[in-house]
Amino acid sequence: MDTKTANKRIIIALISGVIIGAGAVWVLMAQIIDREIPRDEDETELISDSNDVNISVTSGAQMESARIVVGVQLFGKSVRLQEVALPESSWVAIHEDVDGKLGNILGAQRFDQGVHSGTVDLLRETVGESLYYAVVYRDDGDKVFNLDADAPAVDVEGALIMTAFRTTSGSPSQ
Repeated sequence: MDTKTANKRIIIALISGVIIGAGAVWVLMAQIIDREIPRDEDETELISDSNDVNISVTSGAQMESARIVVGVQLFGKSVRLQEVALPESSWVAIHEDVDGKLGNILGAQRFDQGVHSGTVDLLRETVGESLYYAVVYRDDGDKVFNLDADAPAVDVEGALIMTAFRTTSGSPSQ
């Protein structure tokens, strides 16, 4: 066997390995996204049964009939909300994901009572192909977002009113 044939076989084996490896990663990531993460007593819990994610919290301000819809989201300096339905003036904060839990807040925007669409400007850009959460917080009346004073809104079952979304690659949003 000459070196040309050996090099071709090595290249074919390498390409096959990359394709098989990428397929395995894709399958594993799909399983991780769709799975239910068990709950510790003191930790928040992710419950996933499609694209909606609820995080149970032990304290929060109960709110009925609030909803957030985030469509296809390019990474960038802002998050576009397709629909925000609120029974009272509230904040929508964008959290990053840290191991299946709410991480740092990247930005927040106040919305009046009613149904709206809008944008949340971020202090730090989102990253492509990453998981984030849009979470409703009840305004304490001062119209200034304060994580210590503005309680996360929960539904009648005690689940945080929020939605999870993934950013996509491509040109970043402004």
